Amino acid sequence: MESTEAEKAIAFLDEVKPIIKDIHAKEEEKRARGENFNVFSILGIETREFYICKMLGALLSPQGAHEAGEIFLEKFLEDVLNESAIGAETSIVRCEDATKKRRRIDLTIEIDGKIIPIEAKIHAGDQGHQLADYFEEIKNRKGTCDSIYYLTKDGHKPSQNSMTSTSGNTILKETQIKRLSWKDDIVPWLEDCVALEKVQGKTIVQANIWQLIDTIRGWDNAMGLQLKNLVKSDDDLDKALYIWQSVSDARKALWKNFGKEFELQMKGVYPLEEIPDKESDDTELDYWFEKPEQGNYGIGLILKNGGGEEHCIGFCLFGSDGRYKNNDYYTSDAGKLNKAKGCLYEKNFEKRPQLSAEIPWLYREKFPKFKGKEINFYSFTKETAKLLFEENLKEYVDDFIRRIKELTGWGNQQTTSCVATTSD
Repeated sequence: MESTEAEKAIAFLDEVKPIIKDIHAKEEEKRARGENFNVFSILGIETREFYICKMLGALLSPQGAHEAGEIFLEKFLEDVLNESAIGAETSIVRCEDATKKRRRIDLTIEIDGKIIPIEAKIHAGDQGHQLADYFEEIKNRKGTCDSIYYLTKDGHKPSQNSMTSTSGNTILKETQIKRLSWKDDIVPWLEDCVALEKVQGKTIVQANIWQLIDTIRGWDNAMGLQLKNLVKSDDDLDKALYIWQSVSDARKALWKNFGKEFELQMKGVYPLEEIPDKESDDTELDYWFEKPEQGNYGIGLILKNGGGEEHCIGFCLFGSDGRYKNNDYYTSDAGKLNKAKGCLYEKNFEKRPQLSAEIPWLYREKFPKFKGKEINFYSFTKETAKLLFEENLKEYVDDFIRRIKELTGWGNQQTTSCVATTSD
């Protein structure tokens, strides 16, 4: 008698159990050695491109506090980029190098009349026209530039859209893009750096380099890699896909139910209207507090379910077309929003944590925890899965809205209009 897909999946899970047990044992060994005391993990920045690139730039800079001079940069240029290291001692390394269009190139190296741009990615995808725009920017500066380096986890190609500039004047050829991998290029270079004679005795520098190495290696899920090795046949693949599909369907259903419950409970607090015709996928829930009239701005409540750690509740500006007003944060209009006192407390506009240039958040924070545990709809953790139970979901949304009330003052009789009166 042929077994059902469900029975095959259960049998497959039995094969998976030893792998999970082995992974847990290795994690315990790592914990016992104190290897979990990693500053990148403690600060929650192990996959934040901004901070990882800052560390990379600090190592590359000949003027860096590591006091190793140009030795790291020389090795990077020669061994990773296959570039000449002549003039390394007087070179300039810039992180978050600002362009004329208010974008930022992750790293640039100016050496001996040449400019080397490096765009780094960990989890994020390409922004529109990104690489070509950066290349176009660099070509207009003093100094030669033949190519742009594209650093990703696995050394994959950039998107086609990223290879054409916004102006349309620059279309990058594949030969103008030098692909690098964090795992295959950066980690070996870091391992060589930590072993350099000039670094011996610099225990703090060595420790920080090892922490960076450990952080990069941690991006590849060990359990996932072992599970890939387990899937050796079409039958195994069918079983694995059945399990994954079940989880994927559950995640999508939960996100949809979360949205329904949120809208239901918000009706008794403050009326929301979903943003129409906004270019989005099923991972975002965007609302107007109040429908803007004649092009006035509305302040939108964002429930963002992006990749990785991007689960947040926040407030930002939308235009009357339902699109993010990407430049408003940099104009006087953003300052005028302090007039909307009844919408958000003034302190939240002043707080302004590290903001994305693409989405100018006025305020944002992570989703509230559920029973003390982080919630992540994307990776669908065990604690998140508990929200599949209706009573848990209602309780969580109630806590969620309680936090919104704290931020906005909604439910307070003194609350006034939540629409700013600035105009297009």
